[in-house]
Amino acid sequence: REVDTFVNTHTIEFGGVPARVFTMTDITERKHAERKVRENEERLNEIIQTSPIGFAIVDEESDDRVFVNQAMATIFGYETPEAFKSASPAERWVDGDDAAFMRDIIERTRRVENQTIRRRGVDGNIFTALMNTAPITYQDRRSRVVWLIDISDRVEMDNALRESERR
Repeated sequence: REVDTFVNTHTIEFGGVPARVFTMTDITERKHAERKVRENEERLNEIIQTSPIGFAIVDEESDDRVFVNQAMATIFGYETPEAFKSASPAERWVDGDDAAFMRDIIERTRRVENQTIRRRGVDGNIFTALMNTAPITYQDRRSRVVWLIDISDRVEMDNALRESERR
């Protein structure tokens, strides 16, 4: 059986003669736990990165996007999450009043649940999305996670259905 150990040594005097004392600590359980945590983090990252739902983490103090998955970038028409992270959030709102309304909700409650919003992609196209946010601590900072689902197709189908029912 293999055992992970931590070895510590220091010099002492023993019977007037310099000697070295070695201590060994079995850290097998700790190494196993660390490996499991790392595997879980990798699995969670893979789930988030491959999700069709836009996902971002926003630092509440700076309002910077500190993490963005590919789906979020794609929803807004950016090729990479890094390109979306560096873009101005204000430019993606269709209506400044909507942006102010969402900021007010987030400041008061720190949560948004199933809010229908209109946003603008990098190409100028306007889309309808369902937005949720929740407070989290990320890298020891007060942050919020944002989920965004483009529901434009569903809204168009609902509108077309209502129109056909009116006829």
